[in-house]
Amino acid sequence: MELHPPVPVPAISDEEADARLQNNHFDLEAMLAKADGRFHAGDGRAAASFYRAIARLIQQRGAANRAEAEAADRCGRMVAWGDARFRDHLLMSLEKAGF
Repeated sequence: MELHPPVPVPAISDEEADARLQNNHFDLEAMLAKADGRFHAGDGRAAASFYRAIARLIQQRGAANRAEAEAADRCGRMVAWGDARFRDHLLMSLEKAGF
């Protein structure tokens, strides 16, 4: 399995991201902070949910600027990496079980 794409340390704290998301459920900076924070904390499922939601949101409404386009691209790479990692895990489990 290849190394994951680069994941920056969030610019805002998890608590600040939560507060911002309470006020605006579509705050991309806060969503990215949650995704990256969950990834660094080892919670791949939560990170994948955030990355997937961000990619979907930007795809639906379109990127407003270059930063959003880059965020959508990065989130898409993270989703693809996570999906490949899960697929590899399933295949290894089936192989170990004799299939």
